[in-house]
Amino acid sequence: MATHTRVLVTNTRILFSALLQSAGGDCICDIGSRDGMDALRFRQLFPKARILAFEANKHNYASMTANAQLAAGQVEILPFAVSNTDGETSFNITADDPDGIS
Repeated sequence: MATHTRVLVTNTRILFSALLQSAGGDCICDIGSRDGMDALRFRQLFPKARILAFEANKHNYASMTANAQLAAGQVEILPFAVSNTDGETSFNITADDPDGIS
């Protein structure tokens, strides 16, 4: 006799968007933005909010600043890492990621 197990699959992107909308806000921070696509989704959810995209990887940051969609979406792109402490640190790109795209 075969046993069937039902698995509930949750789309975390939809869940996160719903939670974010319920919380509201006039400033949304996309920390570790990578390519800015989440920042653009936040723009759609909050058309009047200030959207800040933080990206410390210099390669990702350069790609983002050249992206016309981010400019049109009025996403502010900042070349900084975000931490719970003040100060400066080194930011390393691993040999596994020579193009700096992750």
